[in-house]
This record gives sequence, C-alpha cells and structure tokens, in this order.
Amino acid sequence: KKKKKKSMSTSRKKSRSSAATADSSKEIKALASSTSTSARATLGDAPFVRGAVVRVKLTNFVTYENVEFFPGSRLNVVIGPNGSGKSSIVCALALGLGGKPNLLGRAQEVREFIKHGAQEATVEIELASGSPNKANVVVSRLIKMDNVSVWKINNRTASHKEVLEKIRSMNIQVDNLCQFLPQDKVVELARLDSCALLKETELAVGGPKLLEQHKKLIELREVQQADHRELAESKAKLENLQRENELRKVEVEKLRQVEEHKEMMAVMQARKPWLEFEILRKRLDDLKLDLTDKKMELAEAAKREKPIERLIKRHKQNAKKLDEESDQALNRTRSSHQQMKNHNSRLATLESKFEACQADLQRAAKEFEEHQKRLVMAKHKVDKLERDLADEPDADSIRDQKNQVQQSLTEIKARVREIRAKKKEIEAELQGNAQIAAIKRELKQLENERGRRLENLKRQNRDAFNAYQWVQARLKSPDNPFKKEVLGPMCLEINCPNPEHAKYLENLLPKWMQTAFIFLDPDDRALFSDEMRDRQKLKVTSMYTPSVHAAAAEPQRIARKEDLARFGINNWIDELFDALPVVKQTIASQLPLYHCAVGTSKTEQCIDAVLSETPIESLITPTTRYTATRSRYSSNRSTTVQQLKSAHLFTASGDSTRQDELQASLKRLEFEQEEQKEKYRRARGEEDQWMQEQQKVEEQKNQLDKQVQHRRKLERLLEVKRQELADESNEMDLEKRQAAIRKEIAKVNARRTEEVKAMIRVLTLKSTQTQAVIEASLMKLEVNSRISSLETKIQDLRSLTCEIRNAVAAAQTQYDSTTQQARDARSHANRVSPLTEELRAKFLEDRFNVTSMAELNTKFNAAEAKVQSIAVPNPHVIRDYEEALKAIAQLEKQVGQAEATLNAKMEQLRQLKQVWIPTVKEIVQRISERFSGYFAQIGCAGEVALNTRSGAPADETLPPGDSSEDDFKFYGLEILVKYRDSAKLCQLDSRVQSGGERAVATILFLISLQMSSQAPFRLVDEINQGMDAVNERAVFSIVEEAIQESGGQFILITPKLLPELPLESSTVLCVNNGPYMLGQEEWVGAMDALSLSETSL
Repeated sequence: KKKKKKSMSTSRKKSRSSAATADSSKEIKALASSTSTSARATLGDAPFVRGAVVRVKLTNFVTYENVEFFPGSRLNVVIGPNGSGKSSIVCALALGLGGKPNLLGRAQEVREFIKHGAQEATVEIELASGSPNKANVVVSRLIKMDNVSVWKINNRTASHKEVLEKIRSMNIQVDNLCQFLPQDKVVELARLDSCALLKETELAVGGPKLLEQHKKLIELREVQQADHRELAESKAKLENLQRENELRKVEVEKLRQVEEHKEMMAVMQARKPWLEFEILRKRLDDLKLDLTDKKMELAEAAKREKPIERLIKRHKQNAKKLDEESDQALNRTRSSHQQMKNHNSRLATLESKFEACQADLQRAAKEFEEHQKRLVMAKHKVDKLERDLADEPDADSIRDQKNQVQQSLTEIKARVREIRAKKKEIEAELQGNAQIAAIKRELKQLENERGRRLENLKRQNRDAFNAYQWVQARLKSPDNPFKKEVLGPMCLEINCPNPEHAKYLENLLPKWMQTAFIFLDPDDRALFSDEMRDRQKLKVTSMYTPSVHAAAAEPQRIARKEDLARFGINNWIDELFDALPVVKQTIASQLPLYHCAVGTSKTEQCIDAVLSETPIESLITPTTRYTATRSRYSSNRSTTVQQLKSAHLFTASGDSTRQDELQASLKRLEFEQEEQKEKYRRARGEEDQWMQEQQKVEEQKNQLDKQVQHRRKLERLLEVKRQELADESNEMDLEKRQAAIRKEIAKVNARRTEEVKAMIRVLTLKSTQTQAVIEASLMKLEVNSRISSLETKIQDLRSLTCEIRNAVAAAQTQYDSTTQQARDARSHANRVSPLTEELRAKFLEDRFNVTSMAELNTKFNAAEAKVQSIAVPNPHVIRDYEEALKAIAQLEKQVGQAEATLNAKMEQLRQLKQVWIPTVKEIVQRISERFSGYFAQIGCAGEVALNTRSGAPADETLPPGDSSEDDFKFYGLEILVKYRDSAKLCQLDSRVQSGGERAVATILFLISLQMSSQAPFRLVDEINQGMDAVNERAVFSIVEEAIQESGGQFILITPKLLPELPLESSTVLCVNNGPYMLGQEEWVGAMDALSLSETSL
C-alpha cells in the first residue's frame, strides 16, 4: 500500500491526468484529476490562450454515454487502447466546432455519430476567453437522428452561421490540415501540392488577412497583364492615325479656298427667298392694323351675348348632373333585381335538396327490407353446408388409411432410391465422355468470370490492376524472378457465388486487404514492393504468409450453430466463400474470420439478445455489421454499428480451386474404360417393376387426398358462410338513419325560410329605388324647358351682330390672302433654305448682308466666277481630316487614362507586394529555421522553402521587362527532407517517403507552425503510429519543448506511449473502459479529501 500510494503521489506531481470510460451498458462518467476551473488553478496551470479548449462534455456520442474532461493549456496526450474512443474525441471537437462529417473521412451523415440505441447526442465545448475578466465561451451541439442539429452559444440558441462566425473570430480552423489533422486525413497533408500547402500555411499562421493579400496579388497581377496588352494595342493604333492625317493636310488647304467661295454662293442662294418673304411681311403689317379696328367693334357686340351663354351653360351642367343621378338610381335598381335572381336560385337548390332527403327516407326503408331477405338466404346456405359435411367420411378414418398407404409408398420409394443410386453409380462410370464435356464447359465459364472480375478491378483500383498485369507477365516469363507462388489481388482469389454474401465479405475486409497481394517468400515480397514503390509508382499492398497449415476438418468455433439457430444465425462468414487455404490463413491472421457469424433479418429484430446472450463479437446481417469490443478489465462489451455498403470488387466471383480440381478430373477421365453394362440393364429392369408398384400405391394415395381436400373445402366454405351470416345478423338501425335524414330536412327548411325573408327585404329596397328614378326624370324635364327659352332669346341678339361680322370677314379675307402669300413665301424659303441658327448668323455678317435683289445677284455671280477658275481637289479630304483629328484626340485621351490606371494598379501591386512578400518570407524563414533545427536534433536534415515558380509551365515565356517573381499564383511552399547521409534533400511526397518518415516530417512541420501561428490549439490523431521508438522519443521531446515555448495548446492522440517519457509539464488524458471506474462526483470528493489531507500534513 505504501508503494502504491507513493506511485500515485509521484504521478500527480509529474502530470495531471484525466480518464473517461466508454461503457455501453452503464452511465459513463469522466474521471479527471482537474475537474473544474478552480481545481486547475490550484495546480499552477499556465494560462489558456484565447480559443483554447478548456472543457469537453459528450452525451451519447459514438462510444460515450456521458463523459466530461478538462484538457491542459499546453501539451495534451490522449492515450488509450484501440477502440476505446480516442478518435471519438477528435470527431467531437470537429463536429462541436462547426465542422462537417466529411472533414473526418469516417461518415457522410452526422447522425452516424449518435451512440447505438440512443435517439440524440450532445457535444459541449468550452473555449477560453483569453482574459480573466471575461467568461469563457461554451458552444454546444445537439445532434438528432434526422440529421438536424440544434446549436447554442453560452446556453443561447444560435444558428450554424453564428457559431462559425464565433469560431472564426477565435482563429479556430477545423478544416485546415495544418491545425486540425484527424487520423484519416494525415496522408492528405503530404499529398497537398506546394501552392495549396502555402495557402494552408498562410491561413494557419498569418490568418485570413494574409491569405486575402495573396489572392489580391494574384488578381492584380492578372488585371495588370491584361491592361498592359490593351495599352500597347491603343498606342500602335494612335501612331498609325497620326501618320495618315499628316498626308491629308496639304490637300485640305487648297480645298478650303474653294469652300469659302462656294459658301458665298450658297448663302446668297439661301438669302433670296427670305428677302422675298420680308417684302410681303411689310405689306401684311398695314392690313393687320385695319383688321384690328373692325374686330374691336365686333367684340363690343359679342359682349352682350356672354351672360346669356353662361346661364345656358349652367343649366346644361345641371341637366348632365341629373342624368348621372338617374343612371346611378337605375343601376341600384338593376343590382336589387340581380339579388332577387340569386335568392330564387338558392331557393330552388334548397327545394331540390328537400326532395332528395325525402327520397333518402324511402330508400332507407327499402334497403331494410332487402337486408332481411339476405339474412334468410344466408341461414339457408349454412344449414345445407352443415348437412353436406355430415355426409362426408370421417376425417380420422381417412387419415388412418392414408398413413397405411404412405407407409407402403415410403418403403417402395426407398427401394427405388436404392436401385437408382446403384444405377447412378453405374451411369457415372459409363458416362465419362459426358462428364468431360461438362467439365470443359465449366472451365470455360470460370475463365469468363475471371475476366469480368479483372475488368471490375480495373475500374475500382487501377494501381492494383496494373500491379496484377506486371506480376502475371513476370510469372509467364522464362526468367521468372519469383521463388514461390504469388497470389492476388485477394479479390481475384475469392469466390462468392451469392452477390449478397459478396457484400458481407467486402464490408468485413478492409479496403487495403481486398486488393492485397500474397507472397509465400519474403524475398519475393521485397522485390515486388521495391518495384511498385520506386519504379512503377503504384500504391498497392503486399502481405507475407510464412507457411500454409493443413486445413482442419472443421475450424474451432466460439459457439455451435444449433445454439444460434433461434436467433436466425445459420452460417459463419468463411462458409460463404471459397478460396485456397493460404488465402483463408492470410485473412484469419488479420481478422477473426472463423468467429464472424452471418445472421438474417430475424437476427436484427433480436440483436440485443444476440449480443448479450452469446459470445459472438463479430456479426453481419443483411444491412448492418456489429462489432463487440470486450474490456480488458471486465466482461462488459461495447458495440460498434456500421451500415453495410454495396459490394464493388467481389460482385463477379470466380473459383481458382475449382479450376484445379476440374483440370485433374479431366485428365483422369480421359484414361478410364467403360464397364459393367450388363449390371446396369438388370438394375433398370428391377427399377421398372418397383415403379409400377409405386404407381398403384400413389393412385390410392391420390384418391384419399381428394377426399381430404373435398372435406376441407366444405369446412372452409361453411366457415365463410357462417361469417356472412354473422355479418348479416347485425341489424340495420333504420330508425337512427331516418332520424338523421329528418334532421337534415329540418336544416333545409330553416335555410328556405331565411332565403324567403331575404327576398322580402330586397323587394322593399327595389321599390324605394324605383321611386328615386322617377323623381330624377321629372327634375330633368324642368331644366330642359328653361334651356329652350334662353336659346330663343340669344338667337335674336346674334342676328344683330351678323352685319358687323360680315364686315370683319371681308377685311379678314384680304388679310388672310396676304398672310397666305407671306406663308407661302416663308414655306418656300424654309423648304429651299431652312433658317437655322447658323444661317441666321451668316445673314447678319457684313460680307453676306444685302438689302435688295440686285445687290444679291451681283455677289452671287462674282463668287460663281471665282469657283469656276479654281481646280477642285477631292471634296471629302476636309471631312476625313477633321474626323481623324477627333479620333486622334479621343485615342490620346484613352491612352493617357489607361497609362494612369495601369500605373495606379502597378503602384497598388507594388505596395501590397512590399507588405506580403517580406511577411511570407519572414514566416517561411522562421518555420524553416525551426524545422531544420528539429530535424538536426533527430540526426536528419530538413528545410522549408518558398518556391516562386512552383507549378509554372516549363515553356512559359514572359513579356519584356516582366518578372517571374510577380506570378503570385505559382508561389508555393515546399517541405524538403533527408533521412540518410547518402541521399539528397527532396520534397516530401506520399509516394517517395515511407509512412513513418512522413509522420516525422508532418509532426515537426506542425510544431514549427505552432511557434509562429495564431491558432489557439492544434490537434493530431495517431501521427506516431508509423515511427520507430528512437524517432518517436526524439519527436515527443521536441514537441513538448516547443509547446512550452510557444504558449499554445497541442492535443496529441495516440494508442501508446514509450516508457520514461518526460511528462512533467504535460497533461495526460487516459481513456479507460470498465464498470469499476469511480463516478464523477465520487472522484471530485476523493480528490478534495486527498488535497485536504496533504495540506494538513
């Protein structure tokens, strides 16, 4: 006890550990030495950075029923045996922080993470606020079976978008492989090309802002190149236009002199009609003064008519208003008429319904009478069938006779079977040729099936297919390099005739094993691996089986099939396919092949009983695979449930073992002789005698069977008729039906009464509206009478002013005639020479000013003589010259603007480049220095380099003066490693380095990022699985020192740890299974008591 207590005390001083149990049958509780924030503070933890994981609580999540644990602020090592639930913690962190299931590479739907048997799961994660004055952020996710999730932030319901924004504000990136690396995604980091790796690193270290700067540089670079090409094209076009216009300038000068004289002629020609119009306009002014005097006299006479005209107009307006009121009253009367029609229609409908109800009453009485008749007929049929059945022979006597006949028939058939068996033995010896033909047909069929399986393999896994082709070519070659037989891929060596069984097997075998090659010699395997990895560059798996044990008559099982039959379990998985013994031995070395049971749909209905009452740990049903994991500390088991997927590689099965057997049988039958023909004839005669006897006995049996069938037919018919009689015996409730119909009649009558009342109201309203129409018509007649009297009076006044109007008309006629002449002259002038603003201005110029027709003709004739004396060049030169000047000016403006825009963008790119490149180079330099230092500590070499031409085409040509350093889309980050002194630094590649080498490079690269990153935590799942002990110990030491120096949080998931690792400043989280774990409350109480006892000591 003293030694154990001392060990526990030492463990508390060296590391803070927490434990969780994943028991499927009991409530799971977390066992953590630091169970609350206050408890951790007492242990002297370093402060949590903003966004670090402080607490995780899971309910019904994968293997966990209820667990809560508290990671430390620096390095956290989560350790536990395989299947205990370590990777479930990774899934919980990814899904709880807003990630999708495809990030984990394990499932497509979030409901698959709900614990088997539960309806919902909860993930609650507490993130550090980064400040002692602020409360931590608690994000929770409730997952339901319908794939719906309910999110909460600090116990407040939130949307998925709000959760993602909160997570991003803390710089948490679960979709970034440089920060969050699940077990199934480790290889993807090595597969990233250098450009993608640089972007992931920018996002992890510099944050979204640095990555956005990179994207902006790429965008500016592409825009700059496009603008530069457009500017060069515009400048070339401008130079061409300027050269052409210089040649036109000489001809333009000559043509302008001719244009000036032509302009004089054109202006004089245009001035002539306008001069004629001005002469007529002066005459019109005189006539206008005379007409004005006469019109003033007429206006005085018209003033006396205006008052009467206004009175007539007012009366006509009143008449129009009365017309409108009369029309409105008439419309209301029509509306009331339409309402009457609607009421009449509804009343008619109710009358029809009333008549229908009356008809229903009569129909109910008639149906009741027919029901009584059917009841009497049913009783009569039942009585007749009972009498017929009583006349039939007794069933017991028929059964006794039938048993005697059956016994005789059984004896005869047994004798016939003996004879036929003897015949078959003889036939087998006599039909050698027929068996040979059948064997040949079956061999051909098997060869065709193997071809189909090869095509299927080619579609599903091209690397495995190419490897198979290479192996077959070497096996057929005279210089075959292999020492022993080579089998594979495994999917070609296994025969599953039933497609359903093929699905079972494909879901049982891992993907890598389905296409694996089997070698019986280790040198053969090494030769194959070197060829595939180094020269062929193919990703294939090989397995070595040292020897082939003789197959036992029956493999040792964990249970008898007779005991499992009640659960619908009738087979073991190895019974459903055929394969060579070495193939089955290879599978059994990796999987519990002989202990995997195959059930039916009945098994799924009682699955809980199967898992609890039988020792089966692996079970497959038509839709699901169940895997039970037994705890090392107790007899309890936890169960993993997986939905079966459709088969792809095993759908077209073949049988190589059967081929070998058929070949051997074919050779043997070719040398055999025919024999025993006379013996066969005697057996055939004896068979004929017994067959005649069997026919007689079968006729007796058939007669008895007919009697039994006839009696059973009468019994079934009697049962049917009795049921019909019972159905008809249920008396029809005539009174209830009639009461319902009468109730409906009462409702119809009430609605009829309402419709009649409504019609009376409409009739009263219609009478009132008709009276209003009559009154409006009488008022309209009175107004029309007044209008007629006033129109007679104004007619007398108009006669008095007629004479004055005639005088005005005569003066107007003369004025109009002159006006028309002036208009014609102006129209002629506008038609011949439209008076534009430009022409009007020319008329006012001194050189074009004329006052008489004689002066106009003189100037016109002089200009015409000068135009005829000068030779006229090309008349379109001036127009072309001026248009070219405009185009040159416009193009010069565009070129200037384009140059300014291009310079601005180049300056913007230069400024952004001066910010981004130093930052990226400084980050890469920092990462590379630490990466190189870490590799030096393990005796290897490595560096991280920024490549400015990563992924650029080899034949790419750049414009003059352009720099390839500005092609930011080709910038990439390369991880260079060297594990042996004789080798050179080469880029990290999943096809070059081994799994352990990639794991070492990946973890050291992530640690190098941790020193420069703004990420609050990093997570890596089982990265140390492929490392040897020396590298693992060195890497672990580097990780612990780097995490302490960087101040961030690091979570490392691993199934094992090397002994004597330095864990003084680390937090170890142990995942344990079993029913003897302390509950959460018990653990906290025990730790508090222990703390008090140590304080008192």
